[in-house]
Amino acid sequence: HTTKGIVLTNGRGQVTWCNDAFCDMTGFRFSELEGKTLLQMTRNPHADQSEIDRIMIDLRNRKPSDIEVLAKRKDGQDFWLSGSITPVVENDRLNKVVHVFNDVTEEREMRDRLAAARSEAERLAVVVRHASDGIAILGKDLAMTWANPSLTRMTGYDFDELKDVSLHELLRGPDTNAEDIADMLSAIALREP
Repeated sequence: HTTKGIVLTNGRGQVTWCNDAFCDMTGFRFSELEGKTLLQMTRNPHADQSEIDRIMIDLRNRKPSDIEVLAKRKDGQDFWLSGSITPVVENDRLNKVVHVFNDVTEEREMRDRLAAARSEAERLAVVVRHASDGIAILGKDLAMTWANPSLTRMTGYDFDELKDVSLHELLRGPDTNAEDIADMLSAIALREP
């Protein structure tokens, strides 16, 4: 009843048994997999060949191996397999191999999106840091939690002096129009620009 895909292969790498979870994961029936290798049936041309080579070397050396590799379902759809491959040696011969897999496609896509978002955030941070406009990040109470160098140059204050100062306090110079500040605070309260 496990959700993990479990596959047994013989010493030549041919599938001798698999559970229903692996069939569900790949879209193949056991009868289609039996006697064939996992590489024949699920190999993705875009998979990291060095990862596959590493696993094959571990198997030749009869060492267990962890795996995370891009695979292909029966319908041609890409998916990520993660798990362990454990050789079973009897009488100094590779007798069989136990493969235990999870479909980690959603997790992998989430990691990839997070990495892309992190990269984009880093690019934007560089732009903001070097922008000639004064830019600040405010907390819920409108106190500054971050300011770029241009804002500190414009105001003459370093960030330690600006930190925790409310934006409307900073903008309250003698010539500031009080209605503009009130309009700004009202717009912010309404979550408008």
